[in-house]
Amino acid sequence: MPPVSLPGTQVLEIPGGWQLWLAVPDAPAPPAGFPVVWLLDANACFGTALETLRISAARQKVTRMAPAILAGIAYPTEGGFDRARRGFDYTAGPPSEEPHRGASGGRDGFRDMLRDLARPLVARQAPIDPARQIIIGHSLAGNLVLDLLAHDRALFSGYGALSPSIWWDRPRLLRGLAKTADARPDVFLAVGEWEEGLAPWEAGLPGAEEIAARRGRRGMVSNLREMATVLGSCLPQARIQAEVCAGETHASMLPLGLLRSLRFLLASDAQVFLEERAVGEQRL
Repeated sequence: MPPVSLPGTQVLEIPGGWQLWLAVPDAPAPPAGFPVVWLLDANACFGTALETLRISAARQKVTRMAPAILAGIAYPTEGGFDRARRGFDYTAGPPSEEPHRGASGGRDGFRDMLRDLARPLVARQAPIDPARQIIIGHSLAGNLVLDLLAHDRALFSGYGALSPSIWWDRPRLLRGLAKTADARPDVFLAVGEWEEGLAPWEAGLPGAEEIAARRGRRGMVSNLREMATVLGSCLPQARIQAEVCAGETHASMLPLGLLRSLRFLLASDAQVFLEERAVGEQRL
């Protein structure tokens, strides 16, 4: 029996050992081109994001989510995560406070790949709107999303940071964000309620005390709340939404966060898309 596949998708190779998992909407592009959702850790969540986009875009007046190209950055691996590669690609250096055994510091090369290789590759497949480029990441990838906002804010218009590992190098983020007052991005932040301690069902698990201590040090919830405050101060013209999601853990925030971030980051695009389509229909 053949494996299940996702219709309307393709996998393109990117020099340097990355893959582009791509899905283009089965609809006419708006005059300015499609918005593009850049999805990190695509091996783990491309299917979830794609079906969320497709179901939502089919009822735009209700969901307020416009059709968008989904461009997932993946690795040639069978697993959901290539931890060594992502640990290198998503970081500008080692953690500021915790020891780290793996390689780090590939962040600028990864940014260059997104800008110089992946974006032109997507543009050759379908018309894209350069002004509507959204990037979404979870955990360490969520921290990279914030780092790109802080240090390369011209690359994207929308940022979805789900359970971001702000603890990795919080001082670097704050330094960059202090210089972003003129930016006007859309920013969505979310974290699970139980990411800074133990969920009730974890209390009796082996190693629970060590897990609780590590989560306490990393301060996922308190860091996100503080980051929302910082963003509001540093980016007075930005559209920002921050959520602490009740009953959720670090793992469960990935699928839930995709839905909520896509809805927020594509909401304004939905109205633009509907208005442009109406104008086109009148011309016909």
